[in-house]
Amino acid sequence: RLCLEAFAALGAEWMNIHPDRHTPLHDREFFVQKNLESLRALAPTARALNVGLMLENIPSEFNTPEQLADLLDPLPELGLHLDIGHANLSVRPNATAAILRRFGARLKHVHLHDNKGGDADLHLPLGAGTIDVMACIRAVKATGYDGTITLEVFSPDRHHLAYSRDVLRRIWDEAC
Repeated sequence: RLCLEAFAALGAEWMNIHPDRHTPLHDREFFVQKNLESLRALAPTARALNVGLMLENIPSEFNTPEQLADLLDPLPELGLHLDIGHANLSVRPNATAAILRRFGARLKHVHLHDNKGGDADLHLPLGAGTIDVMACIRAVKATGYDGTITLEVFSPDRHHLAYSRDVLRRIWDEAC
């Protein structure tokens, strides 16, 4: 509740939620149900404060359309926060297009960074990994989304972020 109140005080329209999957000795159904309980408990406060809740895809347990459906289908008011870098982890192929085909109408925000697949969430500059950024941006644009894309390039060298910004601008302008 305190986070929602802080977001509302700042004028934020949406709050990002990472679903939890850390429940040792319990199966997927258990943590899906616990996530749904938590989201349902937050929903009335979010509505009262006029802050939408959006769910971010995370590697392993909530990173395919089918996995995300466990939380998004029962709660149609939830928005989608697509992390394109995450959509390239623990899945083959990259799940961006598939997630957007199913939930693109609910897209509220995008994170973008590169990685090399597998399990390592490297947050590399665009072009330094294996993500087909052009294909992913085309999939984003196909939904009609024209909002903010946050570049999550984790490097002490600010040139990597500036370079990624320039790559994204060029790709966005070229993508059909």
